Amino acid sequence: MNELSFEIELRNTFISETQEMLEETESIFMQLELHPEDLSKMAKLLRIIHTIKGSGAVVGYNDLTNFIHKFETILVAARDKIIDLSSELLDLFLQINDILKKVITTLQDNQNASLSFLNDIEKKLEEVLKDKLNLVVKEHKSKELNEDVNKNNEKQAEQKKIQKSSKAKIKAPSKGKILLCDDEKDILESLQQILEMDNYTVLITERASKALEILKSEEIDIIVTDLAMPEMDGLTLSKEIRQINQFIPIVFVSGHIAREHAKKFMELGVTDFVDKPFTIDTLLLAIDRALQSKSLWKEILKISRACFKTFVYIQKMESLLLNTELEAEILKERTLLKECLNEIQKSTMRLLEIEKDNKEIQSKVNIEDGNS
Repeated sequence: MNELSFEIELRNTFISETQEMLEETESIFMQLELHPEDLSKMAKLLRIIHTIKGSGAVVGYNDLTNFIHKFETILVAARDKIIDLSSELLDLFLQINDILKKVITTLQDNQNASLSFLNDIEKKLEEVLKDKLNLVVKEHKSKELNEDVNKNNEKQAEQKKIQKSSKAKIKAPSKGKILLCDDEKDILESLQQILEMDNYTVLITERASKALEILKSEEIDIIVTDLAMPEMDGLTLSKEIRQINQFIPIVFVSGHIAREHAKKFMELGVTDFVDKPFTIDTLLLAIDRALQSKSLWKEILKISRACFKTFVYIQKMESLLLNTELEAEILKERTLLKECLNEIQKSTMRLLEIEKDNKEIQSKVNIEDGNS
């Protein structure tokens, strides 16, 4: 089985499995239409939708995955009773289920078919997110970043601390590559200095359009950007970033973050934000969390692909075992299956390590919050 035939079989499996799952979601939506007060099936519904989203990402249907992500956001809000399950909203849910069925029918005919017909219903989803989803977060005060480190004793002490600790790391490999985007050159250079002292490789730009060009040509681990910029604001930049890379962590460093940005952050999958003015430790903790998020996504995608491969190969093995004349072919498929199982084992161990690292980072955050 070569790479091309494997990808075709992988997508065929996704299409057939999704077709069955959408029949089940339609039944749940119809039950909700009759009894909107009964949310007992919402957990199962969300598991199915999340499975379709994750599997779609594994087989490369990014347009479908982005669409389902917005759909999932509204379903979570309905489950948590942030928005009411009105008859209009349930009609929309059933309409979306029909559209998803159309997607699967289209992909059955042509696995590389355009899914541009999703655009109209996606606009309706965005309207619901804008008009009905009212998420509240703690309001942050807008402040200016104090650039004069020498006049700020606390920042000066932190700066010396980082400089001292970084001497031992000078020959160590880079912890990751960060892209900084801010229209204020002084702030950009200050952030660059802080992160480079903590052993990150840092690329900088004052223009959002240039940041997008860099993202297309460079392997970037984390993007750190301002919110308010003249050419293109941070939210618009984030939307463009998600068209290029769905999983890359985005961290906002800004003095203009308000509560109305919360739902936008949720929609765009923003990893974290840091309010100005900030301490160096606060910034570095946010970057560490983002890097852990990047590693986690990488391992999840790897183990998801390995699991999908395993499923396909098990199906293949089942058919081969019925034919006793194909011993050589069976041995070949068993080797491929063993490779998948080894990959799953390695990724699982890595995920456990990441979970441990995340707990250590969270412990640092809790200590800092307790001291502030």
